[in-house]
Amino acid sequence: MKLKRIPKSLYRKVLLFLNYKFHGTYFNEEAILNTINEQIKQDINMHFCKKLVTNIPIFQDMPVAFVNTIIFNLTHALYMPGEIVVSCGENVNCLYMISSGTVSILNSVGKELTHLRDGAYFGEDALYDPDKIRTTTVLTLEITEMYKLTNESYRACIRPYPHLDDRLRASSVYTSRPNIRTRKYD
Repeated sequence: MKLKRIPKSLYRKVLLFLNYKFHGTYFNEEAILNTINEQIKQDINMHFCKKLVTNIPIFQDMPVAFVNTIIFNLTHALYMPGEIVVSCGENVNCLYMISSGTVSILNSVGKELTHLRDGAYFGEDALYDPDKIRTTTVLTLEITEMYKLTNESYRACIRPYPHLDDRLRASSVYTSRPNIRTRKYD
């Protein structure tokens, strides 16, 4: 990489990522995963994500088949320290679940409101109101692994369960979660 003459800060960022991702042992994860059958891949994903999904009140006490469908539709994302996950003013289009790491929630003027850590989630408004505009920015404070569920994926998951969709929309759990964007943090 030094031959490419990239800036030192970017070089350090790449090294930090490689050290985190491979713990000093380099291998081709994609090649290994391509040798594993689909059922084992799903079992691995289920292991990592089930607790994250069932930690969200709107998904608690839901049928196993529905929860599994949600898990199979999650997308993994890895963010380096200082990266913006979502910005104030963007459309709310994904539910994010933090597998590991810490993020800072900032209001529209950049004032820090709170931190979210392992097992926390944000953006659940995306499931029912993807046209809503974000009023906060989410910034990573350390290497952060997340899983995200887009509104489009969620709609596909819930389509076979119209009775659950009605139940979730009417759920007091969904409508009563304190909105971190409106809390006072003085």
